[in-house]
Amino acid sequence: MTIEEWLTQESGTTGYIGNTYMRDLLHKHQFSDDDLEKAKDILRTKFLIGLTTNVEESVERFDKYFGWYDNEKRSECKRKAIQKGVNKNPHDALKEDSKAWDILAEMNKWDLQLYEFIVQLYEEQGELFRTVTTEDIA
Repeated sequence: MTIEEWLTQESGTTGYIGNTYMRDLLHKHQFSDDDLEKAKDILRTKFLIGLTTNVEESVERFDKYFGWYDNEKRSECKRKAIQKGVNKNPHDALKEDSKAWDILAEMNKWDLQLYEFIVQLYEEQGELFRTVTTEDIA
């Protein structure tokens, strides 16, 4: 069975719903533009953003924010986690112009909009870490 076949089975048979970020943040399944703005506000005010595409920089931000500098094992753990990779699986990446990509994009249209904001918020929060010292956070 291809991923396209799995995704397009009769409703409820795959167990895949989509829009995981939005569902987790708002505890609902149907969304509007107002819901998207609410989710953005929650992220802006309650979250320190990290991205797996920038895992090393993200981990450094977490270290600075939480003051995780005093543990010798921390640097070894961090090194292993970064080298091993996070959020990886053995499947081939989907091509952006494929049918499966289009199906998933439609099923996750709210999460995709939220992700664009997350990347922007990551950059904005990065400015704080360029100007804030460890002493400022503690």
